[in-house]
Amino acid sequence: MNTYSFINKKEIRMKDGSVLPEGKRFEIRWEETELRHRPRVKASGTEYEYKISNETAIKMLGKKEPSLSSLARWGENGNCKSILGEVVEPDGTDSYGSPSWLLVKRLI
Repeated sequence: MNTYSFINKKEIRMKDGSVLPEGKRFEIRWEETELRHRPRVKASGTEYEYKISNETAIKMLGKKEPSLSSLARWGENGNCKSILGEVVEPDGTDSYGSPSWLLVKRLI
């Protein structure tokens, strides 16, 4: 899977007490697990990766969740957007491995 580089939009405190600072460049990639697509992030220039939830990834990326009407429309027409905004199948992932919003919301 490809990694997606971005500037963190929101400071995130991790369970281990470390902080992922706002304004720092990070790389994110999604790995497929049995149940879902799990994001992993690391600060550019470092080797340590954090496993995070899709909800935390959405905050870090500064993404806005789609409306209920958008989710319903995507479920009906066979096309959906991924977290990163690419058009994918409702149960699919984009070129970076980021899942569709319908998968994130566990609607399928």
